[in-house]
Amino acid sequence: MTEENGTQVHAQQLRRVVFDVDTMHCEKCVASVTKHFQEFPGVLGCQVNLEGQTAAVDYDGAVTDVAKLLHALDDTNFKISERKPRQHWVLFGVGTMHCEKCVANVTSHFEAVPGVTAVRVDLPGQVAEVTYDGNATSLEQLLHALDDTNFKLTVHEASEQKAAAAEGAAAEGASTEGAPTEGASAEDGRCQGDSARRVVAPSQGLGTPLACPDLAPSPRQRPATMVSEDGYSPEGSAAAAPTTTNSQGGRGQKSANAPATAKIRIAIEGMHCANCAATIERNYAKTPGVVKCAVNLANNTGIVEFDPSVASVDDMLRVFDPLDFTAEIIPDDAPLVDEQRRAKEKARGRHDLKVFGTAVALTLVIFCIGMLPGWHMGVGEALASAFVPNPTHAQAMFAANILLLVLTIPVQFGCGARFYKGAVGSLRGGSANMDVLVALGTSIAFLFSLWITFQPVITGDWAGHFAMAINDGMPYFETCAMLITFVLLGKILEARAKGATNQAIEALMNLTPPVARVVRGGAEEEVPLASVMVGDTVVVRPGEKMPVDGVVIAGRSEVDESMLTGEPLPVLKEEGSDVTGGTANTTGALTVRALRVGKDSTLSRIVRAVEDAQGSKAPVQRMADKIAAVFVPAILVLAAITFCIWFFFVPAADGANQFQRALLPAIAVIVVACPCALGLATPTALMVGMGKGAQLGVLIKDGEVLERVCHLSDAVFDKTGTLTVGSPQVVECTVAPADLRLAAALEAKSEHPLARAVVDYAAASGALGAEVQNAHHQAFAANAARLPQVDGKTVGEKEALAAYGRLLAQALPAAADFQSVVGKGVQGVVEGHTVFVGSRVSVDGRDAGGFSFRDQPKAGAAGAVAQLRRDFAVTSYMVTGDAPAPAREVAAEVGIAPDHVFAEVKPLEKAEKVRQVKESAVAAQKAKGQKGAAAVVAFVGDGINDAPALAAADIGVAMASGTDVALDAGSVVLMRNKLSDLVVAVRLSKATMRKIKQNLFWALIYNCVMIPLAAVGILAPALAGAAMAFSSVSVVSNSLLLKRFR
Repeated sequence: MTEENGTQVHAQQLRRVVFDVDTMHCEKCVASVTKHFQEFPGVLGCQVNLEGQTAAVDYDGAVTDVAKLLHALDDTNFKISERKPRQHWVLFGVGTMHCEKCVANVTSHFEAVPGVTAVRVDLPGQVAEVTYDGNATSLEQLLHALDDTNFKLTVHEASEQKAAAAEGAAAEGASTEGAPTEGASAEDGRCQGDSARRVVAPSQGLGTPLACPDLAPSPRQRPATMVSEDGYSPEGSAAAAPTTTNSQGGRGQKSANAPATAKIRIAIEGMHCANCAATIERNYAKTPGVVKCAVNLANNTGIVEFDPSVASVDDMLRVFDPLDFTAEIIPDDAPLVDEQRRAKEKARGRHDLKVFGTAVALTLVIFCIGMLPGWHMGVGEALASAFVPNPTHAQAMFAANILLLVLTIPVQFGCGARFYKGAVGSLRGGSANMDVLVALGTSIAFLFSLWITFQPVITGDWAGHFAMAINDGMPYFETCAMLITFVLLGKILEARAKGATNQAIEALMNLTPPVARVVRGGAEEEVPLASVMVGDTVVVRPGEKMPVDGVVIAGRSEVDESMLTGEPLPVLKEEGSDVTGGTANTTGALTVRALRVGKDSTLSRIVRAVEDAQGSKAPVQRMADKIAAVFVPAILVLAAITFCIWFFFVPAADGANQFQRALLPAIAVIVVACPCALGLATPTALMVGMGKGAQLGVLIKDGEVLERVCHLSDAVFDKTGTLTVGSPQVVECTVAPADLRLAAALEAKSEHPLARAVVDYAAASGALGAEVQNAHHQAFAANAARLPQVDGKTVGEKEALAAYGRLLAQALPAAADFQSVVGKGVQGVVEGHTVFVGSRVSVDGRDAGGFSFRDQPKAGAAGAVAQLRRDFAVTSYMVTGDAPAPAREVAAEVGIAPDHVFAEVKPLEKAEKVRQVKESAVAAQKAKGQKGAAAVVAFVGDGINDAPALAAADIGVAMASGTDVALDAGSVVLMRNKLSDLVVAVRLSKATMRKIKQNLFWALIYNCVMIPLAAVGILAPALAGAAMAFSSVSVVSNSLLLKRFR
């Protein structure tokens, strides 16, 4: 019995129902509905969602029911109806269960979650199948169901369709018979990646293999990735609502009233500078339903997050209708830079080269005629002589100028057409970009040259002074042509440099082969990788790369997994072993059942995470965005001021034309200004830095996290599995073999890691018999490359583990009256003896000895802690559920001070310890006279049970386990499970931020220096155009230096 709000509640009577409420308009309505439900007898709690017009009510089924609750709002104007259940099915890997008590423990924890309708736990397969009402609970909440235990959950598969199938099968009473549900698959095995898995159908019951391994669901039957209402996608898909983040950047849950959001990726054509990106973002900000938009100038893409209840995908694309940009949706299962986009970019590059070549050829001729001594008059006299005998000087000048005009028009309006199109589109969209500056500057020079050229026609004087009144009759056509040519050159170099920033992504994408060898109809056939479906049987020959994530169903080979784990030695794979797409098969042929394909594969999710990170914005970019928003108007004002100063206040010397003297500096100011460099400063550095991180096994989720990592001041490490290998072992035992046998029988009923260590020690020491001892040796030797031989046959890992478990169960005596004594140990009756096992063993009240345990620190843990302290002044802490003495012993070994150890901390209490460290760090910063904001705390854990602590920290760092990359676990993921990679993450973040700041500095300094030089007349317009073109190239090239990071 438990007591809540004064009501006696049986835990098994806890229920939840979701009502549709019609119609709430404001927070006052929410308060009224909440009050009426909470005052209703039997109601334990109520969450009202104004946006969704729903009320989720927790109630005691022994006191009230849904029929009664429907009358809770009878005295109000609100109408309510029960929302039909949205049945979902999810298959969890549970690590690690050892006995029926573990099964009962897992089952009871899941059943205690409101909304869970069915739980089935498979002990041999180490999985749990949960059916739940999506209206009443979410996958995120289920992932926290075991937080107060030592079990770790991973999502193997989830689907709304499977829930319907499972529900239908249950209704028919078929639990182990019938045809397999198409498209349904589950993974049977331990969640640690070295386990046996097989495809099963929920309607057949857990552990039942699919009858037809060659049958794969068709594209129409393939279930979509399930996304719960709180925005959690089990496979990390960006196609639907992302998990929200708290103010510190950790992962957290959406508030009750927060609308569900969807996310789309778009490819954008026609952007040229920071103003283009800012224009698109401003237009999205004005669109109803848009939550967030980030446009990346460096790779011409955008990510838009919106509320699908307010706007549609079509609405998101209609934003571009009034703009001079084109956009298309990037499919969820396609990378940002796919073959189609790459082909388009190559075609555009070839076209740009042709345009540039034409511009260069014409500009060279224009330059020679207009600038080389004697050429202008010589060409002019030759042309004029064809029409007028003995032409005058003015007639020869006019003829030469007409030729220059004819040569300049193709450059100005042909090669330079892109600038006019971009300028018109930008002005139509209500902003001004770089194209406006180029088009305006060259057009002014062109029109002024036209005025000079046609002076003899206008004045009618072909022989006198008025025909040569302006610049001695010399036009500025070469200025127009050189400006456009230099800018085109800069754009080509910029595009090539920007393309180099995607090389890390392309290298990851190229790890998977383009085709796979699939068994269909009993024969092997090569099919495109996109055609491989879940459940397909794939054959991988020696020397080939794994095309998909899956499980080995036949064959034995060594696989190089260094691309994920960083381990140089290949790993043995046999029947039941997991394989990851992109890893290399080295020695033997393997037959693999595909479990995750396309966008759901590990490699695709890594690529998506890197792409999303590259598309994000660092807070430091806000300054550049603000400058870019007013840059072009400010430049035009400066140009006008420059013209006025030269025209009205600087007298022309030697009778020179005053208008001409004022115009040229103004043109130079217009064309020398460069908003491109500002727009490229941050995204290019982020793209190169994030891509380099992925190559080094470090995933940093976005630019904001990267900037925080630079200021890391304190790191809180989880002990087990993070600082240590996570497998406690008995290093000293003073218990006699006979008593050890009794203790092991009792500990076998516990799921605690120390209990497992006692059982394994008893088996290895021979206390349970020689047969069990030999089986234990074989089971552990099976993890090595050289496997033991039994009866002349090689024993595989799967068989060795199964044999060990079977013999262990037979050798252990039965234990009765098992009871766990919290904080002390376990007790029970074994073979008539009363046995207690804790730090000491007691048999019938007699002290039978004790154990000493040790969890070996990870190699490199001490070095990582020391380097963080030495190089970055990071203070390290350790949090663990262990007793203080062994906790301090481990801390001493890795270099953490004893007063920085938090011992005997439960999983749900770790977040509070993180907050304590944050508060003490802030206080320490204030004591030093520094701002409290300088304190940045990271929590480093394994990602599942540590979710609350990861969310509470400023930076959540998740350690991946082998090939099990927990991409959704933290804001930073160390894919290779090495603490030394945390140092790499800090170094890389600092290097990337240095590049961003260098780029912004040079972009600002360039404009601050060049604009005054142009304004005072030192910089000619043509040279100004060249300087502008190369400024953005220099910024991108500086970012590419990050590729040298080691």
